[in-house]
Amino acid sequence: MSKKSNLFNILGIIFLFLYGSNEVLGSSYQNSIFKKEPFVEKSDQKIDLKSEYLLGPGDSFVVIFRGLPIFTDEYSVSREGQTYFPEIGLINVEGLTSLELKNILLEKFQNSITNPDIEVLVTKYRPVTFTLVGELQKPGLYTLNYEIDKAPQIDMKNKLKLQDAFNNYQVPFARIPKLFDAIKLGNGFTEYANLSAIKLVRKNSKSQGGGRISTELNLISLLEEGDFSQNITIHDGDTIFIRKDNK
Repeated sequence: MSKKSNLFNILGIIFLFLYGSNEVLGSSYQNSIFKKEPFVEKSDQKIDLKSEYLLGPGDSFVVIFRGLPIFTDEYSVSREGQTYFPEIGLINVEGLTSLELKNILLEKFQNSITNPDIEVLVTKYRPVTFTLVGELQKPGLYTLNYEIDKAPQIDMKNKLKLQDAFNNYQVPFARIPKLFDAIKLGNGFTEYANLSAIKLVRKNSKSQGGGRISTELNLISLLEEGDFSQNITIHDGDTIFIRKDNK
């Protein structure tokens, strides 16, 4: 049996055992270096970009006003990518990070609140729809869900105790969709797959210039060096390219 065949077999076993690993929502899970896609920005500069979660339809979040619990409330993102705030009206939040939304709200509330202290916390994550392309048995469009343990219940109507509730809020454990989970749905690799140069492309945050960013992932380094950072989190709208090995 060839070395490459052995790697395919080992990967299959790893998929089974890693499929049940847990993480804490909001933890630092992205170690890979992303770069701008060339069709977005023509530049010879290599700039390390941060991969950030972007809000979209189906997400829910809480806006916490420290010291003013009467303003604290939970909101959802509509199918049109908008959220209605009673005090300031509709805001297009689709494609924003939590920090970008926070900065917009700080600016909007400056007229009605002196030195507002705001925090935005995502409480519900939408399903992750992504595309598998290239050397897989079943390339195509797939969807994975965040599997979240039951989160602490917060009474949004009790404004007097609301601030204390969020100060003591414990982020729930969750099963976050990962690269291995995504590839597993492709029903395995073809014999021509290059496992050392898997390309992942995703949307970039507006504060980093928008467009798309990409990174290369090496599953061989996981097997040979135990580099689990290659098993990165999958975001909604990602495209995963399994290239052909030309050797």
